[in-house]
Amino acid sequence: MRKKILVSMVALALSGGVLAEDTSSSIRGKITGPNGNAAANTSIIIVHTPSGTRKTVKTNSQGAFNASGLRVGGPYSVTIDSDTFQDQEYGDIFLQLGKVERLNAQLEADNGNTVVVTGRRIPNTLNNGSSTVFGTSAIANQSGVTRDIKDVVRANPLVSIGVTAEAPLTIAGLNPRFNSFTVDGISQNDDFGLNNGGYPTQRSPLPIDSLEQITVDVAPFDAKVSGFSGGLINAVFKSGTNEFHGNAFYEKLDSTWGGTPTKNGVEIPIQFEEKTYGFGVSGPIIKDELFFSLYYEKYEAPQTLGIWCSWIGCGK
Repeated sequence: MRKKILVSMVALALSGGVLAEDTSSSIRGKITGPNGNAAANTSIIIVHTPSGTRKTVKTNSQGAFNASGLRVGGPYSVTIDSDTFQDQEYGDIFLQLGKVERLNAQLEADNGNTVVVTGRRIPNTLNNGSSTVFGTSAIANQSGVTRDIKDVVRANPLVSIGVTAEAPLTIAGLNPRFNSFTVDGISQNDDFGLNNGGYPTQRSPLPIDSLEQITVDVAPFDAKVSGFSGGLINAVFKSGTNEFHGNAFYEKLDSTWGGTPTKNGVEIPIQFEEKTYGFGVSGPIIKDELFFSLYYEKYEAPQTLGIWCSWIGCGK
């Protein structure tokens, strides 16, 4: 019995940390006053509600602001704090991986009140033409039995999965080796071309429960990404929040649960057994500042050792 351990990881998040562009999101916009003039030096307070992490930026002389390095998902609350005009609050804002959320606002004259605007929650699966975003719910509810990221991204109409054992992933009909797969900005491609499945390993190299969000971009035209001509699959790991969360699972596939194939009326017995089990736990280390996330997955299955010989001298 050969055993395979997929991945265990610890993901830490600091409230003031700066993340790479392909592992985070950003909010950008312009704030103006009642007459359309730029609201300079206005504070934009952004709070990630589940973790309590906070980021504050100020508008420039043109009233523009840019808050980058934000965690994907949400919900977020955004407060526009002005010393001159009426404050505004936006809630229930969800961010997408590698995307920019536009937030433009025109402030009103100060009358002592605060304007509260409720945002719109993005769906768990968002399909905008050649780009698809999968949230935590879509990942958790995927219908596959292999616990593979391919079972999630196949919901994109331009993605197809081969029927062979390695399940090659094709995007827009291109060869699987033309795609790029990154996790937290780190390439997970099969650089040596040893596998047809697109991974550097025979199976998915990471637990699917550990992912916060997955995006699929078909031939993206972006200077930030390069080295491929097919599709880009980008994913980020979960991080902890101010509450503790945990889960455990056990899955089993057995030959006794299926039928026995026949050839020319003769039964061909097949013996196999696969087990997959693991757990996940996340929570705060320092409230509103430091968090942890740990996921472990193990796969066990018998491995058949094939023996071949060349036709020259075979059998001698």
